[in-house]
Amino acid sequence: MTDFTTDQLRLAFTHHTGQKIIAADRELQSSEMTALRSLVPREAMVAAGLVDHATGGFTPLFEAAVQAAFTQLGLRLDRAAKLDLLRVFVTVSGSDGEMHPNEAEVIGKAWQVLGEDPETLDAALAQL
Repeated sequence: MTDFTTDQLRLAFTHHTGQKIIAADRELQSSEMTALRSLVPREAMVAAGLVDHATGGFTPLFEAAVQAAFTQLGLRLDRAAKLDLLRVFVTVSGSDGEMHPNEAEVIGKAWQVLGEDPETLDAALAQL
């Protein structure tokens, strides 16, 4: 088992969730990819060992970090850090001018993975 830093878990989970948000409406918009790349820079992913510098592809560590994030990240982040991630997800979702219901569902699931009660999502969104 690999021990991940909180930053590795955050980067992997954020990128993974961003990809799920982008795919949720089944319409790939370049604005969504641009938003994700600006919010989760490739350089940070390379530095964390999650993306191979030479190939640009994900390393085996990426998927392992995503899986670990599902159980560990929510325990490591405080409420402010969770709200920061929520802000990233909303930014990616809205980068094409709308939040599709399927994107909202992905964001809700991510909120739960972070250990938050789904009943608190609307209040959290209002804080952004």
